[in-house]
Amino acid sequence: MASEVQRKGLLITSGCSNTDPNYRVYTDNGITTWSKIVAEFLDMDHICLGKSGMGNDYITNSVIDTVLDNLDRDITVMVLWTGPNRVNVFDFHHYVFPLLSDHQGVENVYDFRELWKKSLEKYEGDYYLKLDSHMLNFNLRCFWRLSKFLEQHNIKYHQIHFNSVVNNIHWVLPHFANSKLSREQEAFQQHRQDRLIEEVLSSRYFDHSFFTHHDWKHNFMPIHDEIPNENLHIPKDGHPNQKGHELIANEFLKMIVNV
Repeated sequence: MASEVQRKGLLITSGCSNTDPNYRVYTDNGITTWSKIVAEFLDMDHICLGKSGMGNDYITNSVIDTVLDNLDRDITVMVLWTGPNRVNVFDFHHYVFPLLSDHQGVENVYDFRELWKKSLEKYEGDYYLKLDSHMLNFNLRCFWRLSKFLEQHNIKYHQIHFNSVVNNIHWVLPHFANSKLSREQEAFQQHRQDRLIEEVLSSRYFDHSFFTHHDWKHNFMPIHDEIPNENLHIPKDGHPNQKGHELIANEFLKMIVNV
């Protein structure tokens, strides 16, 4: 009997618009996203789960579901985590509740800023500190769940945090959105950020292994910071351009091969 044809390894990737190959700004500009670059370099079959606007709970859930559907394959997982200010409601993959920092420019269209202002204005500052803690715990639990699940199934796993776990939390505050902060407000915002940093390390879901690529307090610096003589963003958009995606792909590849 002829032997079975050896199937290629399977690369499963997930993320937000920074991973979504169908994001319009990429298709309009002919950009090949990082996960396709990695899959082609490694000569692997590829399932890309990245979707624009998705939060870290979607990333975790989408990978778990897809791994369970492909347990007969030799799987490698790569995740580009997004900002912690998004919530995927009830696992609807196209229904996301983004907190304020994703809707700074919304005008006259179901304005989340106004909804939050009306619903939260009766609370004092302590409420925001509680909200911060819940958001932080929620996202750390996403990282923890996926890590433990993949370890349980002996799945190879690599991750980069495009946004740090505290980024987009401490400035998600409707009363301050699009306005100049007073000295008192600036002090309160700094207090919120300091508390978040303290709470990360004390969380039951924190593990240093989640942040092996760069420190958990920082964003993915090569993309977020200006690099002299190199523009890694799409003009007037902010998403990685082709050079930016090649940089992200290279960072993932450096974790597993010499490139």
